[in-house]
Amino acid sequence: MKALRTLSILIIFQIHSNDLFCQNKLFINQDSTKFFIGYDLLKGAIDESSITFGFNLTKRQFITISLGYTYDNAYLRGNSLFCGLSPSQDTYPFLAYQGLTLRTSYNIRLFSAFYMGFDFFYKDLSYHAMTFFDAYEDEGGVTFTRSENANVFGGHINLGWMINLSKRLYLNPSIGTGFTIKNRTYTTTDAEIDYNVPSEMRVPNGTYSKKLIYPSLLLNLNFGIKL
Repeated sequence: MKALRTLSILIIFQIHSNDLFCQNKLFINQDSTKFFIGYDLLKGAIDESSITFGFNLTKRQFITISLGYTYDNAYLRGNSLFCGLSPSQDTYPFLAYQGLTLRTSYNIRLFSAFYMGFDFFYKDLSYHAMTFFDAYEDEGGVTFTRSENANVFGGHINLGWMINLSKRLYLNPSIGTGFTIKNRTYTTTDAEIDYNVPSEMRVPNGTYSKKLIYPSLLLNLNFGIKL
């Protein structure tokens, strides 16, 4: 009898928990919505136009596929504030790349509208005959012209918040941390030598291949519609 009573309590608790979950209006799939499409406002303002296609697998799980094009943002690239975010244009040519991007993610809703996800991305990037300048303190710097092809891939662990703006519109901010692997092949020409700059900062002319592995931070702000 005691075991039957305990089982009854567990069943009632489970039903009540499911009701609370289904009634939470912050969930993107509170209705019959299965698909959603979004555009990343943050990336679009910096250097990438990206459209995300999402599919709700269950009430707590969804997947996304994003297709994007990285573009040369000449305004930001010419802004000293933004270029200063790169420690070296030789190693990290900030905002110079153009090319295609593919991202895919698997996500699990934790509570309310918050979720955790895992993503993988691949980028095929390049630029042609771009002129860079690496400054060295107040004593000059290095100017060089370069063309490059790069294959970039990696992954992140993300935390996000799916916010319903209306019955069909949503906003999805998220942040993630992970790693990036970049395989570079580049040709440098017209490198100017400034003898005030240490030898390790000077950029040689020629064609080189390099592989970089580094931590990366992901920030997204998707605005979209549920279908």
